Amino acid sequence: MSAAAARPEIRPSHGYASAADTQARHRLIDPLTEREGEAERILTDEVVRPALAAPPGLGKLAAVCEAFFSYVERRVFPGGCFFAATALEMGARPGPVKERVAAIQSDFTALLRTFAATAIEQHELPAHEDPDGLAFELHAILLGGDTKFILHDDPAVMNLARRVVHQRLGLDHHGAAGES
Repeated sequence: MSAAAARPEIRPSHGYASAADTQARHRLIDPLTEREGEAERILTDEVVRPALAAPPGLGKLAAVCEAFFSYVERRVFPGGCFFAATALEMGARPGPVKERVAAIQSDFTALLRTFAATAIEQHELPAHEDPDGLAFELHAILLGGDTKFILHDDPAVMNLARRVVHQRLGLDHHGAAGES
């Protein structure tokens, strides 16, 4: 093998990659896709189903956030949310893994939006609230809490994230909006 062939090439969207790295990455796609399916089932069981069991509107919105925080704190996946970690790793690489992760994150954000819209319809949130904006904010808080918790291994991070969510949703210590 020539020195040039063995030398890694630099590609802006992929970092360093040799021909062997590229082949190895392709061999990883099928197992990653299988892991995504299992990870999606786990996310559904750990985060989505508990939220669906909560009362409609603000109840579901608060429940999905709490279930996500619990999922991360219990280290269901050692690196935090599988899809948050995979999105950062695979997001710049076109292909089926990126597409599937993007779809799962879009579905999760749509779920947050649906819960927010129901809370607005039920007058649990102000009528002027933007459900898309609120879903984006909550998703950002969840992902930020996940990242900081994993990086710093500090439970106080999740407590802060919970407080921010509760404040944003107007929840008091009893878990209901607007109660005294």
